[in-house]
Amino acid sequence: MKAFRKVISVLLSLVLAIGILPIALVSQAEGLDYTVDETVATLINKYNSRIKAYDSEMDANIETYRKSDATVKVVDKDGNPVKNATVTVNQTSHDFDFGCNALMLGQYDTKEKNEKYEKLLKDTFNTVTTTMCFDIYSDGDNDYDFDYNEFRRPSPKVIRDFAKANNMNLKVQPLLADGWNPSWATTTNVTALRQIYKNWFQAVYNEFGNDLDIVDVVNESTSLWKSRTPSFPFNNDVLGNVKWAYQTAQ
Repeated sequence: MKAFRKVISVLLSLVLAIGILPIALVSQAEGLDYTVDETVATLINKYNSRIKAYDSEMDANIETYRKSDATVKVVDKDGNPVKNATVTVNQTSHDFDFGCNALMLGQYDTKEKNEKYEKLLKDTFNTVTTTMCFDIYSDGDNDYDFDYNEFRRPSPKVIRDFAKANNMNLKVQPLLADGWNPSWATTTNVTALRQIYKNWFQAVYNEFGNDLDIVDVVNESTSLWKSRTPSFPFNNDVLGNVKWAYQTAQ
């Protein structure tokens, strides 16, 4: 079989106690080849071998940007230093957004599997992400349905409620993507399309604005629009429309 080259997007299946949990692994490594009949283990080994080259750089950046020094002064009730004190420090939380998508929330075929999936999410992460697909959650301009649900596209309301119930951060993405432009939004007039997206941005804010911690406004904005959807009107001025999208979303 022919090898797929350059940028790869691989859907792996991680066998856990709940069964098969889909995890998306995206490699940006040039020249990482694989054939479709290779085992997952082989693919993971290839991926790991490529990123090892960056280990020293990553370690250095962790020391520089992710760590800092602290001084602990141990004193008695009168404020006098305690000599040879033994101090144990246990980190109980962090400010780093650590999470993954929650697209399988409520999607498994049994209550037990769904509960185990939910437990895995909330025990492992402090952030969950959901897609905000314009084409899925709209039936026309100013006609939006955030209760819509399909496989791997649970209602964003469901994920919002899960995040709130478990004190997790909520990220949505993207507000603007050529691949999720609704079929009804066929206008090639940039001004008209901008108004359609402005209405969409407002609808998302009206429903979720007070609950969102992170928003990806655009998606794959400079790398794929022209090759994937050459007829998308915003392709005429990609960077200009990216800037417009950020300004409008603010």
